[in-house]
Amino acid sequence: MSEKQKAIIAYILVCIIWGSTYLAIKVGVKDSPPLLFASIRFIIAGSILLIYGKIRGYHMPSFKNFLRLGVVGLLLLLGGNGFVMYAETTVDSGISSLIISTIPIFIFIIEVFVLKTTMVTKSTVFGLLLGFIGIYILINPSNIVDVDFVGGMYLIIASLLWSIGSVYSKTINSKSNMQVNIGVQMLIGGIGQLIVGVLLNEHQSITFTSNSIIALVYLIFIGSLIGYSSYIYLLSKWPATKVSTYAYINPIVAIILGNIFLSEKLSIVVFLSMGLIFIAVFIVQKSKISLKKN
Repeated sequence: MSEKQKAIIAYILVCIIWGSTYLAIKVGVKDSPPLLFASIRFIIAGSILLIYGKIRGYHMPSFKNFLRLGVVGLLLLLGGNGFVMYAETTVDSGISSLIISTIPIFIFIIEVFVLKTTMVTKSTVFGLLLGFIGIYILINPSNIVDVDFVGGMYLIIASLLWSIGSVYSKTINSKSNMQVNIGVQMLIGGIGQLIVGVLLNEHQSITFTSNSIIALVYLIFIGSLIGYSSYIYLLSKWPATKVSTYAYINPIVAIILGNIFLSEKLSIVVFLSMGLIFIAVFIVQKSKISLKKN
């Protein structure tokens, strides 16, 4: 199988699997403390990858790259995933995935104002405005969707931190095996979640039900070992902005599953917001492609 075919398969897996993880997270945080629940997921998944790497004789990253991979893990998992975990205690899984779908927009903003690798055009400004209007429609306290405002803000912060982590990960030139690198990110990110969870006294209310255990197992083996690994692999093969288009598909999968299994309500406002955000992401992405071609 060619590298191109592997990348396409990895992209499909990220689109479908990560769309389903919003449902699993929603089920998990219903009965278990958010950060400690997430920390168990990533510490176990990261340990599995590192043990596998040790058995196969893979080299560990240098101390410098170990620290840099740790930063990526903290940005993506403690920051990005951590805020999603807390948000889903009050926000529907489908709505959560829809707000997170703005990640390509945040990556674009980083590339314009921080990396200065992309120019702003009238089209991209229009796309950005549409995207933020779509978000505002969802989290506006007066709308009929009844989305928790604080939860909505958590999701926006999660999108920003995930975008920063994704862009930063592209700067790491580690010669270590990809699975070892991912294992380091998961382990450090999971430990970060554990520490913050304990500081927030989550350990005083640890409870697990059969549903939360099933959700945890799914998130460890499907969401992390397959989904997250596929995502990091993609980042090593495709530009971050191209990889981030998985955000188009995740909300569709999440909204359908949330409606089927959790009876999450759908409304015209949700579909309106979805349309605006999708159009916004498309415009931003298309404008960037046009700039590169020119």
